[in-house]
Amino acid sequence: MGRMTLSARLMLGIGMMVLSLLVTAALGVYGLAQSQSTMEQMVDKDWERARAAADIIYIANQFNNGMFLMFDNPALLPEVKAKFPGQRGRITKNFDKLATLMTEPAEKEFLADLIAKRKAYTDVYFKAFKLFEEGKFEEGHTIFKNEAPGPLVAYMKKLEDLVDQQNQHFDANASAAETAANTLHVLLFSVTLGSCVVACLTGFWIVRSVTVPLGGEPHTASEVMRKIAKGDLSAHVPVKPGDRNSLLADLAHMRDGLREVIGNIQQNSLEVAAAAQQVSVASSQVASRSMEQAESASSMALAVETLSTGISGVSENATTTKQIARDASTRSHAGREAISSTADEMQSIA
Repeated sequence: MGRMTLSARLMLGIGMMVLSLLVTAALGVYGLAQSQSTMEQMVDKDWERARAAADIIYIANQFNNGMFLMFDNPALLPEVKAKFPGQRGRITKNFDKLATLMTEPAEKEFLADLIAKRKAYTDVYFKAFKLFEEGKFEEGHTIFKNEAPGPLVAYMKKLEDLVDQQNQHFDANASAAETAANTLHVLLFSVTLGSCVVACLTGFWIVRSVTVPLGGEPHTASEVMRKIAKGDLSAHVPVKPGDRNSLLADLAHMRDGLREVIGNIQQNSLEVAAAAQQVSVASSQVASRSMEQAESASSMALAVETLSTGISGVSENATTTKQIARDASTRSHAGREAISSTADEMQSIA
């Protein structure tokens, strides 16, 4: 992780946040699907069963009301009889609908029992009604009064059980929907909170990925580099304690190194200037001595010329002296001969 590039870290952080958003969206879609399924169950099945049961109870009550009205007024028989086809067709349609909606084994058993209780009641009902049609109102009334209450109560009780059952289905589905909604809320809150935590941690990680290598904020590093580039080596570099590897730490080292280099250059410049001054003084001295040597050389040349002239005179004098010496030698030899001759003569005289 420490060797990842900044772009890779940014892509990883963005990917983690996108993944969190996708998980949140997936949970939301899942929750909506569950809610929709529950609503469809309640609307398409439970509500239809409850409505069919309520309609059957309503029509059964109309049957009963018609029978009771005929007890008081037999003249209503044609009117009541005219309503039979529509009422029976409507009840049959509702029972057919219940047969398509109640598909579980327990539900089928319940529906079969309900149909049996309905048949037991309708058998008594139409038996009494047939007697009414034959004008045997007292006999029909007695049969209905004696035989109908039991099947009627059982039939109505079964219908009420059906309604209660649908209410229980409604309550169970509503409770399941509420539980699913609460669970979804908790999941969404947890995922959202987790996404926020991941986003914060990822943002913190990305920021540290930028600021740790830089040693501070990017604009701070940029400002320091701009000042150093302009030659301002007095610029303050905010380096954190213990920071030795960041860009700002390197900039601080570079600034100090440049200060040292420039200080050395200035020191060397002063030394070079001092050496140049010394060379200038030495050059002046050399020039002065050169002039003195030139004058000495001129004097020496004159002396040499004078010496040469003297040597020429000495040479001439030496030649003259040599000639004189020769003459003196010749004369000395002649004098020795004269002395010797004189001595010989004196000896001969003696």
